[in-house]
Amino acid sequence: MNGITKVVMYAALVVGTACVDAFAGSLLQIRDSIRNIERLQDATTQGDTSAMELYSKLMHQIEADISTATAEQLSDSQNARAIAVFLLSGGNPNAVEKAFRNIKLEDGDSLLLEGALAYANGNKEKAVRVLTKLDQSEFPPNVVGRLNLILAALLADSDFPSAISKLLKASAIMHGTIVDEASLRRCVSFASKINDIVNFENCASSYMRQFSQSLYWDDFVSNFETESALIDDKKTLYFASWLVPTLHELPVSVEVDILLEIAKNAVPIGNLILANKCASRAALLADDASVSKDRAQLYVAASMLGLNEVALAKLRLNSIQNALLVGDDLELYRKVTAILKQIHGPAAAVDQSLALPEDASTKPFDDLVAKAKLALGEIDPNEMSLSQ
Repeated sequence: MNGITKVVMYAALVVGTACVDAFAGSLLQIRDSIRNIERLQDATTQGDTSAMELYSKLMHQIEADISTATAEQLSDSQNARAIAVFLLSGGNPNAVEKAFRNIKLEDGDSLLLEGALAYANGNKEKAVRVLTKLDQSEFPPNVVGRLNLILAALLADSDFPSAISKLLKASAIMHGTIVDEASLRRCVSFASKINDIVNFENCASSYMRQFSQSLYWDDFVSNFETESALIDDKKTLYFASWLVPTLHELPVSVEVDILLEIAKNAVPIGNLILANKCASRAALLADDASVSKDRAQLYVAASMLGLNEVALAKLRLNSIQNALLVGDDLELYRKVTAILKQIHGPAAAVDQSLALPEDASTKPFDDLVAKAKLALGEIDPNEMSLSQ
């Protein structure tokens, strides 16, 4: 019987048999129950689907237990800190506020609970103000890790570098736990927002290495695809030195899917070099006559059009079996086709009267680039004009 199974079986026993009378006999029952909450959370990072259901049931049981706890139990430092963990893990603050109304705690524990309650009640400003006052050296790792994870989330709106620093601390303190998993996921997201390529790569690599079985893996991959498209690396070292070898460790079908989604997300935001490289590699890996092959060719064509490689864009587009394309991909195909027709058709003839003599030699190029950017920016081709 492995560790996760033991936790799940024990939690089921607690949920099935816990009652107020039994609870009253143990001073540290609250602490022990909340430790089981933490173990169930950690089990989800290893793919234990039953842990989520048990987690929800045990959270409700703990809420009831807090409501009926004695003053002696609530004033115990270990229980008070455990209840702060309960709040920082999504626990309902109402029962806690009522239970602690007349309870005296040590200064550090009192401040911790005050900050945790502010967070649970959605008062971000107060939560940051209170939780940043804490001397973290006074608390055990399971509290410190969660404090840093929560502070990172609260600081992200105003200070991404500080938020990332706190995530890295939380990850290191609680390696292999739900806090580590959540910290790495957020680190990837925050780092992409400020083009912090080093932390983006490090956090993504750590996540892929440790948490490929996590119940949150699909969420991570979806966000990773979106966030990778934001990476601005003019020398494309990100793609060649990290993205390719990292994705190569995954099954080919997964690698192709991720490359395609990065390219798809990168095209409309103008990250065309990255889109081109991801789509080109996906085209090499995808099976011939597959929809993945056609999607790859489409994103290559779209990025080449934006990069003023019109002939190559047309060549790629002509290789596509558009009957396989649906939804957004079909719409993008139509946009690229429309802009290519405008460039090569009579509508693309340059009205020289619109340009000063010194501009005449560059006007066709400028119009071409403008049209490509408009098309890639998902503007209706019918609204385009040569003077834009």
